[in-house]
Amino acid sequence: KPARRAYDAVAAADDARRHLARLIDLFRAECDVGSLLLPSRTPIQAVLAPGADVVSRAADRVRRAGFDVGAIRAPTVPAGAERLRLVLHAFNTEEEVLGVARAVREAVDASSSSSEERLVVG
Repeated sequence: KPARRAYDAVAAADDARRHLARLIDLFRAECDVGSLLLPSRTPIQAVLAPGADVVSRAADRVRRAGFDVGAIRAPTVPAGAERLRLVLHAFNTEEEVLGVARAVREAVDASSSSSEERLVVG
């Protein structure tokens, strides 16, 4: 009996790892922010949103959409390399991953364009 439980636990973990790998691929395909999406095959994903105000606004927008995302600012990363950081989990659904990908894409687009507008106007 214990050997069977151990085998079942390993099989379940393998299923979870495969599911997580699919979620990572899905996020990367759907986020669609070009070179702003930093390379990563891990559950930790990062999207560049250069500028402390830009990354803060982007993170706030994603959080308002209901997703947990971090705004990583200088001095943790070099100034100009600020980024959104999120972690995908095996318990996430495809719908959640699609939602966070859309929220990140829209937040980065909105935060970047409002920053550009200020540069032009100001």
